[in-house]
Amino acid sequence: VITGDPISIPSRLRRLGLSEVVNHLLGTEDKPTPFDFLISNAFLRTSLKKFIERNNLHNEESLDIEYVVALGIPDTADSYQHDDWVSAIDIHQNAAESHSIITGSYDSIIRIWKRDHSHTTEHSPAFTLNGHVGPIKAIASAKLDNKDLLLVSASQDQTLKVWNVSMSSSSGRCHNNLIGHGGSVLCCDITSNGNTIVSGSWDMNIKIWKPKEEQEDNMEEEEEEREKPNTKTTKVKTNPKGSKRRKVEAPVNKKPTATLVSHKQAVSAVRWCSDEEFVSGSWDYSIRFWDLESGINTTTKNSTKAVQCIDYSKTQQMVISGHSDPVIRLWDKRSDYKETYIGYSSHSNWVSAVAFHPTRPEIFISVSYDKTLKVWDTRSTTPLYTVDHIHTDKILTGAWYNNEVFHSGGCD
Repeated sequence: VITGDPISIPSRLRRLGLSEVVNHLLGTEDKPTPFDFLISNAFLRTSLKKFIERNNLHNEESLDIEYVVALGIPDTADSYQHDDWVSAIDIHQNAAESHSIITGSYDSIIRIWKRDHSHTTEHSPAFTLNGHVGPIKAIASAKLDNKDLLLVSASQDQTLKVWNVSMSSSSGRCHNNLIGHGGSVLCCDITSNGNTIVSGSWDMNIKIWKPKEEQEDNMEEEEEEREKPNTKTTKVKTNPKGSKRRKVEAPVNKKPTATLVSHKQAVSAVRWCSDEEFVSGSWDYSIRFWDLESGINTTTKNSTKAVQCIDYSKTQQMVISGHSDPVIRLWDKRSDYKETYIGYSSHSNWVSAVAFHPTRPEIFISVSYDKTLKVWDTRSTTPLYTVDHIHTDKILTGAWYNNEVFHSGGCD
């Protein structure tokens, strides 16, 4: 708050003029900060005079104006071409010099791209992961202690796969096939420590998996085998030409540790709220919170349309959801109210992905079948920006790369 006393300002001012006033009052004219302005939970996009006229206010009436740091105007930075629809995006940031983008496609291939900040418009993937026999529907990742990546992928082939990915050597190996769903696996997420995976499927079930337990058990068994006398282990072979060929271990099939049954239609979205709790969304119109240890559905929120996507803000304890209509819905986990907390309407078709900003929990993006991407502030039902000139077909997925860059993928 700059001052508790009313300030008289010309009604002709717009965002730029108001930013100049605020920077003057803050004493930051030498290094001015661009601001956005909220009036009655709506961002100012006209002059004050037009805002007053449109809202039937009086010129002499005092207005409470909230100022917030403005986001930059979105613009295209890079393009990564695929052979088929891009259905999933995940971001890996290991260090300031090591940023990677992981994409899943309908051609069943996972691609890892290394962003080089060269501002070129075409790239080739650093390496690919092959193993699924159906379209990739979702991917999620967690950092390992050795700075490698534990990646989980979900596919229309009714399986999930767990991969150990080394960014330094540009390689990856599938060490687990997760088998148990009876339909296309639509969504997945992994805890930040990499210990637990949750997945949702067309079969209406949610399944829990423990990939690290299996991996540790296998390592212990291998160590025991090595210690046994007269046990032969062959890890490296030599071909007739004298070069060494390393033995590749086959992925281990693994069953779920738990199956949670409550949804009445396909489970289309899952997100971890913490390492002990997650939230799910379904075509049965519901959003449900779950306790991992007990497997109990602790809270249920009810919508009026099928849920397509969700994201969770740990800071605000809020869920945003996209549906089979143009409306984005915000839900308060702490509230006993079972219906939508706030609705955001601007898209003209289904909303396919939503994502909170990594450090500013009031900011989120949405992408839609209407070919547009929108940037929002939860405090206003009007989008901050609409990007409608990048995609030429339905947008299927989107994710933040860092505080200033986001990525989107679709049918083009």
